[in-house]
Amino acid sequence: MTTPAPPRANATRVAARLRRTTGVEVPVRTVFEARTVAELASAVEDLLIAELDGMTDEEAERLLASPET
Repeated sequence: MTTPAPPRANATRVAARLRRTTGVEVPVRTVFEARTVAELASAVEDLLIAELDGMTDEEAERLLASPET
């Protein structure tokens, strides 16, 4: 029988997967503080919007023009 990973390790994996998927740095603390998947999704959306708000028009256009991976 295997021992389950500690919560911090699981939260770190979730944060890393979100970073790979969205390109946005999601703090492990955000993963811990979200009590539901819906809360986590909302937090990630807020981080994405904040990142987009900080971009210039040229940066946004480059992002839109880049091929999806």
